[in-house]
Amino acid sequence: MLFLARYFMEGPKQAYLGAAALAVLTLLFSPVGFLLGAGIALVTLQVGIRQGAQVLAAGAATLLVLSQLVLGAPWTGLVGLLEFALPAWLFAAVLRQTGSLASAILMVVWLVGVAVIGFHLAVGDTVAWWQDVLKRVFQPAMEQAQVSLDAATWKQLAELATTMLAMSMTILWIGMVLFARWWQAALYDEGRFRQEFHNLMLPRQFIWLTGLVALAGLIIGPGQHGLISELFGVLSAGLMFQGLAVIHALVDRRQMSSNWLFATYVLLMLFPQMILLLALLALIDLWLDLRQRYATPNNED
Repeated sequence: MLFLARYFMEGPKQAYLGAAALAVLTLLFSPVGFLLGAGIALVTLQVGIRQGAQVLAAGAATLLVLSQLVLGAPWTGLVGLLEFALPAWLFAAVLRQTGSLASAILMVVWLVGVAVIGFHLAVGDTVAWWQDVLKRVFQPAMEQAQVSLDAATWKQLAELATTMLAMSMTILWIGMVLFARWWQAALYDEGRFRQEFHNLMLPRQFIWLTGLVALAGLIIGPGQHGLISELFGVLSAGLMFQGLAVIHALVDRRQMSSNWLFATYVLLMLFPQMILLLALLALIDLWLDLRQRYATPNNED
């Protein structure tokens, strides 16, 4: 994918065209939006916040105008803008200003957490809201396919919806910025991202907050802690990246097989519970300093 990064960095015209082209593809196949966000973030990180905003504008205009012309409404384009392009620029701007991966991750987590709290304040009964939305969206197609779900299943899906959406957005937004940072390092400062990511350490207060929220969920009991469990999911998704950093650092410094990394990411894709295990690894790292205690020193680039 480095060819795409190089194209974005050839000049303003190429960046605008690249953003516009990826915006078109995002409307056709939404996962392409990850690359759109990464391209915007790369320009923001390397060139500047204002220049990144200009590339964002090119992508946003394409998303909104094309969505209106082809689909008859701008909503699909607006979703792409809010899901990929705008967050990528915002959090890349934070990273550029602070120079800290931890600060960018914290900003994502706090923003998603505030959004979850705001959603509860605005909607009230989030389970009932999601049940209504899910039934309106999926039930017609299910009826055509002669598939039905009982009320209990609809309720279970509704109870998980906020948590899954919030965790997905947290991972997506952090992932776009990290990917853009890797692009930047590969083009201009090889080895920089590796060193930054291997040394990633979130503040102790953040890690303790995650533990306290988890404890609050256990005290309140299952079935009674919707907001608590949703916030814990968001905090765990952010903390997961420190767990990944620990594994990457140990594999590198102890010169272990890269199959360990491959297995980690395969398990992460197959089993969402891996997020909690990686968050727990980050908590253990806080206590034991695993990267120093168990890593054989190896020269960083």
